[in-house]
Amino acid sequence: MTVGAIAMLLIATVGLLHVAHVVSLSHAARTAADLAALAGAATAVAEGPGTACARAAAIAEANGGVMQHCTVTGSGEVSVSVSASSRGRWRHTALVQARAGPG
Repeated sequence: MTVGAIAMLLIATVGLLHVAHVVSLSHAARTAADLAALAGAATAVAEGPGTACARAAAIAEANGGVMQHCTVTGSGEVSVSVSASSRGRWRHTALVQARAGPG
């Protein structure tokens, strides 16, 4: 009986750690996407749309993400898709979108 209870507790703990890892990965991807969109929008307004996506990609990478898609509108609004992948035995990828711009 005691061995069964310990086994169940161990399984539950591993499951909770796995869920926590996936949630953490999602938050990291969201942060990278938000910061990339903000940097891209600031660059689009200050320097023009030509370098906005390059700046957004650099910021996404600096925050652990990988830019998947970037669009800049004429008004300086930047929309990005950023992914973040976990390492280790159970690989997961989170893909999130963010948008920023003036107004």
